[in-house]
Amino acid sequence: MSLLSILFLSVLFVGCGGGPYDLSNSTDRAELKVEINNALTRGDCTSAISLSSPLFNSPYVDNDLRMLYVSAHACNAGIIMYNVYDNLTSLGGANPIGEFSRMFPSTVSDSKLQSTWAALDALQTVLLPGSVVSAADQIVPNAYNTGSVLLKDWTTDAKIYAFFLTMALIGETGNRFGSPSATYTQGADYVWTDKATVQADSTGTACALASGFLNFIDSVNSILTLLPSSSQGSVASALAIISAVETAGTLQCTTLDGYSAAQCSAASQRLRYRASCNESLPIASFAAGVIKGVNVAWQ
Repeated sequence: MSLLSILFLSVLFVGCGGGPYDLSNSTDRAELKVEINNALTRGDCTSAISLSSPLFNSPYVDNDLRMLYVSAHACNAGIIMYNVYDNLTSLGGANPIGEFSRMFPSTVSDSKLQSTWAALDALQTVLLPGSVVSAADQIVPNAYNTGSVLLKDWTTDAKIYAFFLTMALIGETGNRFGSPSATYTQGADYVWTDKATVQADSTGTACALASGFLNFIDSVNSILTLLPSSSQGSVASALAIISAVETAGTLQCTTLDGYSAAQCSAASQRLRYRASCNESLPIASFAAGVIKGVNVAWQ
C-alpha cells in the first residue's frame, strides 16, 4: 500500500469530546457514534453535525452513521419528534401547508432550511441491504454515499424520517418565501412557476421545494399505517389536499410544456432528488407545475 493510501485511510478527526478519533479504527468509530448521540441528547445540534460530517464523508460510513448525520441536521432544522407528533392532528384542516409553516419557523438568518436539504440527501442513501439502484435513479451526495430516488429502496426508518423532514422543508421554505399571514395562509405566491425560472434559481430552493412535496407524498403513502391511529385520519386528509400538486406537475409537463407522458413520468421520478432540476427541461417543467399547484393548494 502506498504512503498516500495509508494517509488517506488513517483519517483522524478531533472531536469536541473524547477524540481524537481514528476513523479507520472500528472502536474509535463506535466511540464517535456515542459522542454524536450524546450531543443529540443534549440538543447540541452544531456539535452533532461537526462530529458526524467527517465520518459521513469517509469510506467508513454505514447506515447507522447516516441516520446519525440525518438526525444532526434534523436537530438543527428544529425537528423535535414529540412536538411534531402532538401537532399531527392539526393537519386535517383545509390548510395543511400553512400548518407546516406554523410548526417549522425559519428565517434567512438561520441554517434550518439548508439542514433539511442535507438531511434529505443523506436519507436517500439509507438503503435496504442488497439494493441495486439503476444509474437513472441514483443520487451521490459524496464519493462514499450512493442513494436512490425510489422510496422502495430505503429502510423503514428512512421512510418514517422523510415524513417529518419533508414537513420541515416545506414549512421552512414557506416561512422564508411564502410570506404567511398570522393565520398561516400564503401571503405571496412562489415565483418559480415556469421551467426557466426554476432553472435560473441558483439557490436550488425551487427544486428542493418541489422535491419536498413529492417526497412527502411518497412517505405518507408508505408509512401512514405506522403513525398513531389518532392522527392517521388528519394526515390522510392533508395528503388528499397536497397530492393535487403532483397532478399539477404532470399537467404543466405534458399539456402546457408539451413533453411526452414518458418524459414527464421520468421527470417526476427524478425530481425526488432535490437538486435535479438542471438535469433536464422536463424535470424543471414538472417542478414548476408542482409549485403552481402549491400556490393553489396553500390557502
